[in-house]
Amino acid sequence: MRDASWMMMLGFGVLALSFLACTWRIVRGPSFQDRILGAETLGMVAMVGGLGMSMVYRSGVLKDFAFALSIVTFVGSFLALRVYRR
Repeated sequence: MRDASWMMMLGFGVLALSFLACTWRIVRGPSFQDRILGAETLGMVAMVGGLGMSMVYRSGVLKDFAFALSIVTFVGSFLALRVYRR
């Protein structure tokens, strides 16, 4: 069990670094497309984090949260691209 716990902590650390990198891309992105890509990737990182937390706490509610977050992220990025095309 100890080996699994440090691997989960390492995985959450990598997710935290990915979260920071995506946030940096959203804030400092040179173009609108970079910001949309950063937001889409940030949504995926948050979804994977929610799924990881659902594994740690053995909670089905967090799986539903991750699924809803993936749908909202997809719809948001789709709408942002539609607005950008106009």
